[in-house]
Amino acid sequence: MRIFWLKVYSALIFLAFFLLTVEAHVKTKKYYESLQLILEGKDPYKILKISPTATQSELKKQYHALSLKFHPDKNPSANATTKYIEIAQAYEILSDRTYRKEYDELVKNGIPWQEQYYGRYMHKWGAPQHDVRWVAFWLLTFVTGFKYLYQYYHYVVQTNRAKQTPLYKMHANMMRDQLGRKKKKNGKKSNNSEDTSEEEVGPQIVIHGAEPPKFRDLLIFQICALPYHLVLWVKNLISPTHVDYDKILCEQNNWTMEELEIKKKEYMEKYLERKTSAKMKRYRRWLKKQ
Repeated sequence: MRIFWLKVYSALIFLAFFLLTVEAHVKTKKYYESLQLILEGKDPYKILKISPTATQSELKKQYHALSLKFHPDKNPSANATTKYIEIAQAYEILSDRTYRKEYDELVKNGIPWQEQYYGRYMHKWGAPQHDVRWVAFWLLTFVTGFKYLYQYYHYVVQTNRAKQTPLYKMHANMMRDQLGRKKKKNGKKSNNSEDTSEEEVGPQIVIHGAEPPKFRDLLIFQICALPYHLVLWVKNLISPTHVDYDKILCEQNNWTMEELEIKKKEYMEKYLERKTSAKMKRYRRWLKKQ
């Protein structure tokens, strides 16, 4: 139980860290153009040959001078078109006060990680510009729900298969017979509802690898508990733990090691005798007929 709540606290810390480090509002097209310029090592101020403290009138005056100088119709050089496009793009960013402020903040504070690794690619491929927190939330919700339903479906299928085996049917019939004899001995008359309950009697099925899904099996808790399991795995690699089951068995039953060896030998003799007995042979023939 302590490990389970440790995983819950880890999940809450992970979610809180994620929500607090990601900005909530969606960015504009010019924001990603400014971001791309910074990643390419280009500076709009250097392209327009002005200082970061230049006024809007100085910016406009310098833009007109450079656009006339590098206009493709007036400048026959090979790189005139490329230079003209860069000048126009730089002017679009710096001419608007909002875009200029966003660019200055990017240069001063750096590019946020979610915009560098998620936002610009979504903008490049034309995907809807959603908040990355909601994208991650709904993606985790969908994958968690799908995993939970698949695990439950796998559990139901394997359980139904186990109920069709001859061994399960034999034990279920034995339990019904025992229940019927017990009711008959107590003098109770069975009605229709009791007959229905008797038909549902059967041994408990436990299939390793096909357990029913639980709350702790949700994907978000498994992701958050991954560092914890990695630490345990590395710790086990460095100093593997050896469990002495014979010692534990002796402590539980107050046996000595010599007594345990004697009991093991007696058990193996009884097991081999039971395995080759006529009763076991009849049971095997009965299983083949089912």
